[in-house]
Amino acid sequence: MQQPTNHNSMTPRWVKVTDSHHPIVEGAGGHYKAGAFDAVTNDCPVGDVLASDNGFSLLEMLVALAVLSIALLPLVSQQANSIKNASIIEERFLAQMVAENVAVTLLSEAEVRLPGTIRGNSIQANVPFQWRVSVTQRLDQNMMLYQIQVMADKVGRAQKGILASHLVHKKVDQ
Repeated sequence: MQQPTNHNSMTPRWVKVTDSHHPIVEGAGGHYKAGAFDAVTNDCPVGDVLASDNGFSLLEMLVALAVLSIALLPLVSQQANSIKNASIIEERFLAQMVAENVAVTLLSEAEVRLPGTIRGNSIQANVPFQWRVSVTQRLDQNMMLYQIQVMADKVGRAQKGILASHLVHKKVDQ
């Protein structure tokens, strides 16, 4: 068999052309019929043609997909954590806005509240919250201390307990 010039860097396989439609490939593992779309070089002698081995096998594709899925698994987990943390941050931000709104309301009132506890509900961006204000009087000064706490209104929210806390002082006129 005459050796044609190898233009590929891969190990060549020799194709013996028996007819124009179904060449027989000779190589490692014996003879087999090649498909009509196998790449062959045109500058080889008529009887022997060089075929290239292009493409991936099914096993190589499955291994590549397995490696890719294992590599992407931490990214999917990280995305789920990011979504959860975003909802927690949003809920705390809205609770802080409720606390500031209650503080502004208390400070804008003309009369001073007596010591005790005030409770209420508020909705911020269609999210319901409960709030509680503990009013205490500071004896060393003519000041009232308002401690505002905002909690989640429903069970099953991203967080439980106190979401925001705010301290406000108001001067008592005598």
